[in-house]
Amino acid sequence: MHNLIQQLVAITKERLEDEVSDRQSLKFIKNSDILDCIATSIEVIYLYTRQERGDAKAALFTEITLNIGKKIRKGMKKDSALNVRTGAFFLYTFEMTEIIRVALGQGTSKHATYIVEVLDEEILSKLWDKLDFQRTVKLPSVTPIAPWKTSKHEIGLNLVKTQDQDVLYQLTPKTHPIVFDCVNKAQEVGWVINEPVYQLFAWSIRNRTESFNDIWEMQSDQAKASKLREAYAIGNIASKLIDKVFYHYHTLDFRGRLYTSTAYLNHQGNDLAKSLLLRAEAKPLGEKGFFWLLVSIATHWGGASHIPGRKTDKIPLQERAIWVKDNEEIILSYATSPKVNIGWHKADKPWQFIAACIELRRVREWQAYMRISGSHFDEYGFSSSFTGWLDGSTNGVQHLSALTRDEIVAPYANLVPLEYPGDLYAYVAEHVWKTVQDAVDKIPPEDRESLESVIDNMIELRKEIGASEKKSDKRKEAVDALYEFRTSYANALKSAAPIYWNRIKDTKERRKIAKRGVMTIS
Repeated sequence: MHNLIQQLVAITKERLEDEVSDRQSLKFIKNSDILDCIATSIEVIYLYTRQERGDAKAALFTEITLNIGKKIRKGMKKDSALNVRTGAFFLYTFEMTEIIRVALGQGTSKHATYIVEVLDEEILSKLWDKLDFQRTVKLPSVTPIAPWKTSKHEIGLNLVKTQDQDVLYQLTPKTHPIVFDCVNKAQEVGWVINEPVYQLFAWSIRNRTESFNDIWEMQSDQAKASKLREAYAIGNIASKLIDKVFYHYHTLDFRGRLYTSTAYLNHQGNDLAKSLLLRAEAKPLGEKGFFWLLVSIATHWGGASHIPGRKTDKIPLQERAIWVKDNEEIILSYATSPKVNIGWHKADKPWQFIAACIELRRVREWQAYMRISGSHFDEYGFSSSFTGWLDGSTNGVQHLSALTRDEIVAPYANLVPLEYPGDLYAYVAEHVWKTVQDAVDKIPPEDRESLESVIDNMIELRKEIGASEKKSDKRKEAVDALYEFRTSYANALKSAAPIYWNRIKDTKERRKIAKRGVMTIS
């Protein structure tokens, strides 16, 4: 891997001699640290070609080149066009070594756009893994982070991601002490790797276990490769941090929400990332802490509970604790022999679930040891650094309904005491499909058959696209046929929309569809 980095550096230097004269705008690169420029390029290419949650959105050429150039030219006069040219220059070096490829993609409304495709996922992952931890805020810091004293950190980060310089100018510890206190306290938190979980991860991904079924069962090869790369990236970072305390830079978005700057392995990451993290500072668990550990186990299991028709993440908190105690023997067996007793693979969030199971085993082993020792002890005095991650409940809607004192939405957003958790998404979906049904009922019976036929034809055309190979003539013909069909039958498709949506009968699927709109609005 060192040889490949040196090859990238050598190619870049050779190209500078052959392609860049002293009269060209790119001449500044000749005086730059080429190794650092290559490392910057690796960072941007790796991060910007990752696809969140299997999303099919392509990595745009302009976005990647702009960000490479912006990072390399940091501190120089702002020039977006020169940033893009700089990024394109370095991107071509990676294309020459067949790590990536710039291709003509299909944009919206049939407009062509250039995209960046990763040709060698393994090589790119290994290159990214070689990045120096201290050169980028996208990796955890193994030294404590200096506090924010102004809206611009001493390393050059802006506290708020905004182009409005007035916002940054007015943001000071004197004018906004709570903001600075919040961010600085978050950055002071030290983290360590949960080593038993890491060892289990390494075994699981090597043996392609069902704990990664969300990856193995993906239909899109591109999305599967991206999600697999994300898992490997999390594991690679974790492997470097075993036995180390590390920290995360934090910034705010334009709404004031707090985010880590670290990519992949952070406490705002996915199921695997959260499972690998422990607080560096351990504290006595306490009776309340033990209760929340049990709640965490039941919540992450997310399967059938002892209450008919209710999953363990949808029952009262006390009932969740009871469910764990009722099933403690099998839960502890997962923690003791996770490679043999693999039932934990079926959990809704398998990695956080097994991490919590392992913590419960630690507590029980400590209690047993203390009893054998014969000394007096606090039953809940075990020193724990475990964090039980609990998802918020429609936070945006909670704020809106609290501010407006909306008594109708409040129960569904869990702002008032209820026996069972409210489900705003299901509530919205129920009303949406009632409206859909009402719209269907208004369509004259004599028109429904023809509209059903229009929907069937559109679905068949979409199936033809999915069944054809990418970039093939057959796929292009299918795409053109669908475009022509949608143009020709635009009015009919609009009239048929209620019939199309009313074909979805599964309540879970309806909830899933409604969820995104509710989250976006709030």
